Amino acid sequence: MRESPHSPSLTVRNQSQTNDSVVRPSWGQVAIMLVGSILVVVIVASIATAPPFWLPSGSWATHMLVVLSPGYLLSALIAPFLSYRGGLDSRAIYIAFFANLAYWFVLIFWFVLWSDRRWRQKRAARIDA
Repeated sequence: MRESPHSPSLTVRNQSQTNDSVVRPSWGQVAIMLVGSILVVVIVASIATAPPFWLPSGSWATHMLVVLSPGYLLSALIAPFLSYRGGLDSRAIYIAFFANLAYWFVLIFWFVLWSDRRWRQKRAARIDA
């Protein structure tokens, strides 16, 4: 009986499953990565939120900080629709902080998962060699 090209043989399937399980972290490791990422993200988002509010508006540096602090851009877009309460309105800072929190969480958690997968692949290649 001849095998079709679309159905891999049993040995190839078993090898791919073992290699795949070596590359995937356990749920406990993902939970540790998640908690560690959240701690780092809170620090980074706090640091990224502060500088745009210290700089004078219209400065060239404010436009450059949009990559570092996209929450500032969101805050600037939403600010005209908020009623002004007088003094320093903390709602703009909160909007910027939570937008930065979401932005940096996605970037940092993606990087942690990507680097863990890459490390596991290199480790599996060293063990196989």
